[in-house]
Amino acid sequence: MNKLIILVIIIVGVAVSFLVLRNGSPETVETADGELRVGTRIGNLAPDFELSDYDGRTVALSDFRGQKPAFVNFWASWCPFCVEEMPLMADIQERHGKQYVTVAVNRGESLEAAKEFSDKIGVTGRMILLLDRQDSVYGRFNGFGMPYSVFIDKDGVIRDIKIGPLTEEELEGKLSKLTND
Repeated sequence: MNKLIILVIIIVGVAVSFLVLRNGSPETVETADGELRVGTRIGNLAPDFELSDYDGRTVALSDFRGQKPAFVNFWASWCPFCVEEMPLMADIQERHGKQYVTVAVNRGESLEAAKEFSDKIGVTGRMILLLDRQDSVYGRFNGFGMPYSVFIDKDGVIRDIKIGPLTEEELEGKLSKLTND
């Protein structure tokens, strides 16, 4: 019986250690409205990241905080749903121009592969395209499924998350809610 209790304590200890190491300790940030937890759930301050665009310029998610909402979408050229969704994202970004920014993060592919794909479907230059060559940002956002979309208000707070492809009506609705709050 004592061995069973010791085994359970070890298993619980390992699980807790894994979760702390995976998610880090809870970080909070002081805002005008009080403290916000940095995290990947709705209502959390989105974790910041810095990635390079196709021209090698560094773009940080925090560049948009306080300026405008951000629609962050994780994609890859091997994702069939991304083929359908990305032109829609670019079309809607062009229609609504300055109300929000679309940040499309490529997962783990080379510049050549990502650019060839985005050129082929006609979205290069129509939204911000970033390269996450180590595919680490998707993991930091607890990504699950493809495409994976995160809707962030102008204060940097996650307001919605969508796993899987977005329809035009769904994307328009989520962006309208994001820009009218």
